[in-house]
Amino acid sequence: VGGVMSIYIVLAITVAPPRIGVAASIGLVIAGNLVMAALIDQYGLFGQEQVALTWPRVLGLLLLAAGAALSLARG
Repeated sequence: VGGVMSIYIVLAITVAPPRIGVAASIGLVIAGNLVMAALIDQYGLFGQEQVALTWPRVLGLLLLAAGAALSLARG
């Protein structure tokens, strides 16, 4: 699964920057990684210990989403 996801990330980073910009591309990759990490923690996927999704973590993810959305906005 890691190899397939790596191919997807490399393809996305190759295709996205000319269309949406480098900063937005990197921001979206980081946002995606952190959201997936929160889901893995929440549900204890891959044999990991479950970590509750508390309000500070939700607030952080919402701020991250807002930052990614602002980086996509065309001026």
